[in-house]
Amino acid sequence: MIFYRFASLVLSGAIVLAVGVSFGTAWCGEATPEQNLALLKQIDADLAKKPGDLKLLCQHAELMGNMKRYEEEVSEASKIIGKFPKARDAFLIQAHGLGNLERSGDAIKSLDRAFSLGAPTPELLVLKATHLRREKKYKEAIAVLSKVIE
Repeated sequence: MIFYRFASLVLSGAIVLAVGVSFGTAWCGEATPEQNLALLKQIDADLAKKPGDLKLLCQHAELMGNMKRYEEEVSEASKIIGKFPKARDAFLIQAHGLGNLERSGDAIKSLDRAFSLGAPTPELLVLKATHLRREKKYKEAIAVLSKVIE
């Protein structure tokens, strides 16, 4: 019984933290659609000059997610991963898009691959736990959240 109460407390705390992290960008002010389009034009122009630049490719894919074009975000991230299989940011971008498309199982796989390429942050661990919870893998979610608490 104590275990279930602890598990419930940990999951509740993780949800509060995840909601806080997800709303963090809204508190700071999100870009307007016009600003996003202007940035997209700039990135496209830079990509025309440097077509294989990893940083620009990731910025472009990430911007697709910011514009709520998640299918394109996932598609672009997958292409980047095909060219740069050790591009940690591309896996994180892919996980973001997959999560927004409610494909938590695939998002977890992308996060795990990103974690194998670099240490996870507490925010990313909470994100993984959130996806595990969506997949009803509560014990695994608690194990991941315990790493955040430590």
